[in-house]
Amino acid sequence: MKVSFCNDKSKKELALIFCIFFGCLLSVTIAGLLVKLCLPIILWLLTDEFELTWNEVSRGVKIGDFRGAALGIVIVLLRAFKVKGF
Repeated sequence: MKVSFCNDKSKKELALIFCIFFGCLLSVTIAGLLVKLCLPIILWLLTDEFELTWNEVSRGVKIGDFRGAALGIVIVLLRAFKVKGF
């Protein structure tokens, strides 16, 4: 007799949670980068000077990663506690 701690339903739920978390992480990071690039591009079109350093870009990525991870954790926890709507 084989004892399994993970059935098919729990594997699907774990895969869904993994996808939700990383989907939130990537989408918020990309949105943060796009917002971070928006103002310098507008200023570049107006003044012909592009002032954006890699430090600013990496800072935007770090902020986006933190916010995306926080959003992903909140959504996963709400789903784990079976809050209506998640």
